[in-house]
Amino acid sequence: HRSTSSANASSSRTNANSRTNANSHANADSRTHTSFSAASGSASSSSLAASSPLPPSAPTASATESSPPASTRHGNSASAASTAFEPMEQDPPEQELSNASGRVTARVVAILQRNWRAFVATVREADRSQSSGRVVCVPMDCRLPLVRVFSSQCSQLMGQRVVVRFDHWDESSRHPSGHYVRLLGSVNEVDTEVAAILVEHQIATLPFSSGMLDTLPSVPSGERWQPDPAEVSRRRDLRSQRIFSIDPLGCQDIDDALSIRQYTVKGEIRYEVGVHIADVTHFVKHDSLLDLEARSRGTTVYLADRREDMLPALLSETLCSLREKEPRYAVSVMWTLDEAMRVLDTWFGRTVICSCHELHYGLAQALFDGTPFQQLSAQDRARVGDAAEARQLREEITLLVQVARRLRAQHLEKGALELASTEIRFELHEPGPAVVPDLASNGSSKQQSKGRRAASSKDSATGGTPSKVIAKQELEIMRVVAEYMIMANQAVAEQIYKHYPECSLLRRHPAPREADFRPLIECAAAKGFKIEVHSNRALARSLDQAVLLENPEFNHVLRTLATRAMSEAQYFCTGDFEPDQFYHYGLAADYYTHFTSPIRRYADVVAHRLLIQSLERILPPPLFPHRVTTELSDHINACNRNAKHAQYSSSEFFLTLYFRSRPNETAEGVIYAMKKNGFLVFVPKYGLKGAVFLRDRSGQLQIPEKAFAARLASRTSSTVRVQDFKHDTSLQQMVFQMSDASSCRLSLFDRIVVRITVGDSQYRIPPIRLELSRVCEEHSRSHRPDVLVVPTKEAIREHQSTIGSSLVRDPFGGPLTQQEALEMKKYGQSTTKQSLYSLFEEFSSHAL
Repeated sequence: HRSTSSANASSSRTNANSRTNANSHANADSRTHTSFSAASGSASSSSLAASSPLPPSAPTASATESSPPASTRHGNSASAASTAFEPMEQDPPEQELSNASGRVTARVVAILQRNWRAFVATVREADRSQSSGRVVCVPMDCRLPLVRVFSSQCSQLMGQRVVVRFDHWDESSRHPSGHYVRLLGSVNEVDTEVAAILVEHQIATLPFSSGMLDTLPSVPSGERWQPDPAEVSRRRDLRSQRIFSIDPLGCQDIDDALSIRQYTVKGEIRYEVGVHIADVTHFVKHDSLLDLEARSRGTTVYLADRREDMLPALLSETLCSLREKEPRYAVSVMWTLDEAMRVLDTWFGRTVICSCHELHYGLAQALFDGTPFQQLSAQDRARVGDAAEARQLREEITLLVQVARRLRAQHLEKGALELASTEIRFELHEPGPAVVPDLASNGSSKQQSKGRRAASSKDSATGGTPSKVIAKQELEIMRVVAEYMIMANQAVAEQIYKHYPECSLLRRHPAPREADFRPLIECAAAKGFKIEVHSNRALARSLDQAVLLENPEFNHVLRTLATRAMSEAQYFCTGDFEPDQFYHYGLAADYYTHFTSPIRRYADVVAHRLLIQSLERILPPPLFPHRVTTELSDHINACNRNAKHAQYSSSEFFLTLYFRSRPNETAEGVIYAMKKNGFLVFVPKYGLKGAVFLRDRSGQLQIPEKAFAARLASRTSSTVRVQDFKHDTSLQQMVFQMSDASSCRLSLFDRIVVRITVGDSQYRIPPIRLELSRVCEEHSRSHRPDVLVVPTKEAIREHQSTIGSSLVRDPFGGPLTQQEALEMKKYGQSTTKQSLYSLFEEFSSHAL
């Protein structure tokens, strides 16, 4: 691990201790947050989310359920799924374990259990001429040390991705020893690289065995499955009710559907709302071969070009998929609400339903927006049927939206967070030779959710290269569906905990540390906004107020920084925690679990079984004692974490392919953090966040000659170059000294154009890099009313001219308390609101 090879030199500093922790990181519980949502979003966030978190899921109202990993697993400096970056300044030597900074430090003194696992590696180029049967391999995971591999097939391993296992590490050896397990394929082939990602993150890819499939009902080809009349008689029959699903376009594994009905009782309006979830547990019996396999996999894994299912396609796309005009078994939650959205009654139970329509988000949104039937696409008209049916659907969707808006307002008032992430998907070329376009060479150059289901079907063509990157379009109907799914998850969590307080499988989201909000607070303060983080409710209100009309990206960046600060939401056994630790910070829920996606999450399967047992009054639950639930929750958390990392790595890899084929790609970005030798930039078009360095490692400026042409056009007609720059920490600005003795400044949230390039690496996914191309023309900077950030004479005069009128009202637009009203009347200012004194304090802090 102290090899001087160039490949090893780029490894993480943690390699210095790799003898003791070479394999201990795979299940490390990292804080997570992306810009991609697993959807994701959290996400295990979320990124994994808290935010978010998870493999792609039904859309969630909170990014905390679908956030991306916090740190890149392969050392990239810019990533669409990452919100954490490598330090831009030099880290201190590893030997210096000092807590002068106030941080607690420790030393590893023993390894209790090693996490021996297979990992992907590539034979080092320097060993190409070796004929001794011994070569050194470079692991794909940069945290692992080089490993010496003994094999009689060394010549065949050159230029290949291979799976390797550690055997031992002699004290006298520089490298651990391992053995060759199997060959994945040639470097630079798409299928090989995707297979490497799956192995690295311990994702099961073997087909389901015949023994597992034999436990399912057989459905002859071309025939429809029909429910058993005896089973139907034991269920509530809802086939006559209007029930429909709303999913991504092309979705095959439809596991949820909605229904709503408005009626009156004694002149008072009532709403009957239903969430109907596929009854997977009817087909997957406890401890059957198929159940054990699903438990082992833990979750469906969604990659950019494919998915690895938790359950076989016969279940996920046929028997359990709530298809249009097909009778299906379901587990339903139905509420009776009054006009004030109070829950008057909740019903749980097994049902049989028949969905009347399979709608996709775009179609449902178009119907809600009032798009005439004839203006819908031909495919959408065929889905709906006729104009009369379109009117009926529009009425039902409108009712769903109206109720969901009021329910959402209640949740937001309690403190639920609306965080942000940028989800992207790829349009792929038809698979041909499926070769990565020269990832190893430089060429001409020195990225919680359900939405990936349709784009990553396992049966769809794989091996294609990306032709287009598309950012996910956020529609209100997505939030509507998410609101009902969250409502069902909360109701089921309360039901199973009430019956099984010691062994229920719930989901908690601990409150983040206030120190983790520091980047968010500093970023908002640069534009005059104060972010309160003492509670989720205060945070939500602060984020809602932090809006700049001239800069729509401002609030989005703040919400992504809030997502990054979130801790990870986790499954847990209720017997392991006190009730006050059950709280879900992101959703402001006292009790929460996952119930609405049993086709793709094993945690939901457990929730279904506990719910059915609670309805059948089976006490105590024979299937899930406390110890089993604890072990199961730990296992599912690990599976979710691996799935999120795999999803992130897949998106990162396909973004690399996309930019490699476009060596001169540029895009506009927003600066959201300043560092000593550069700044961090968010590129909305691709959901990228990354570092822009202004000097290379040799100290040479990396600023194009005409980078500031737009800013300097009015000053001079001649070319003016940047001679030097300095980071002004007090004002969070970068000051550039120009060759004509003038200066230019870049502030937080200024816009720049970046050139996106791909680095070199034969051993790992090449890093995506951002380089400064040019600075955009300075836009008008209108700050928040009555808040001044830079204390200039002009600003003081402007504020003095309006101070009389601004203090007779609350500058923040909210109602005044009685005490505040008295203070305002007597003194013209308040101790709790913006005042002359607080303005003086702002100037004082700047001066200091």
